[in-house]
Amino acid sequence: MTPSISRLTTVGSLLLAAGLHTAAHALPISITNPGFEAANLTLVGNGVFSQLVPGSGIFAQGGTLDGWTIAFSSTDSAGGGFAPAALPLNWTTTWWSGNNIAYLQASGNVQISLSQTVGTLASNSVYTLSALTGNRAFPGDSNYAIQLLAGNAVVATGGNSVPADDTSGMDTVVYNSGPSNPLAGLALTIRLLAIGNPGSSNSVPTEAFFDDISLDAVANPAPSSVPEPGSMALVMVGLLGAIRYRKRLGTAY
Repeated sequence: MTPSISRLTTVGSLLLAAGLHTAAHALPISITNPGFEAANLTLVGNGVFSQLVPGSGIFAQGGTLDGWTIAFSSTDSAGGGFAPAALPLNWTTTWWSGNNIAYLQASGNVQISLSQTVGTLASNSVYTLSALTGNRAFPGDSNYAIQLLAGNAVVATGGNSVPADDTSGMDTVVYNSGPSNPLAGLALTIRLLAIGNPGSSNSVPTEAFFDDISLDAVANPAPSSVPEPGSMALVMVGLLGAIRYRKRLGTAY
């Protein structure tokens, strides 16, 4: 009878362990204007665009881009929304969805960014930030980053997945906040960044282009000590089956 008792204990333990764990699901975090379609594009050049940097040395200021805040280290920069025209200086294929994308341009040793706060950082969560990125055929460099910030701290960064001219691709950054994160509760911010090269000029600036920004989170809670009703039912069914198995083994002996 010993083998049947051992089998019963093993099966019951495995089913109970399964009942104590619940499946984790990725939950999308709401982003305002993730595809940059909500914009007033008042300027013209290789398409229509907005330009949010006051006093920019590249383009005049004009238009809007809903939901996003621009920041810059120098007015030798430009950024906003952009609806590209079908011109050789842009792309030979349409890699973005809708009409608009976001653009950033920087000259010299300059950084410029578009950012949006989307909530607060939580512990025990895995965050995945994704963005479509493109580098057009226009003679210039592509140098960008996509980042997650908690407060003022950059917790995850990535970029430059499509450095070649007339190319595009998906860039993804993953951040596991871990247990008892000291930054938990601080503002969670998405930042899209262009980083100028020291040798670039206003006539040939460093560029970055983005579309379809998304962010989701998967919670990683500790196993619960009390199974959910559905899990408890699974455990009971498994135990009944194990008991019947034990009885069959007892008859054989």
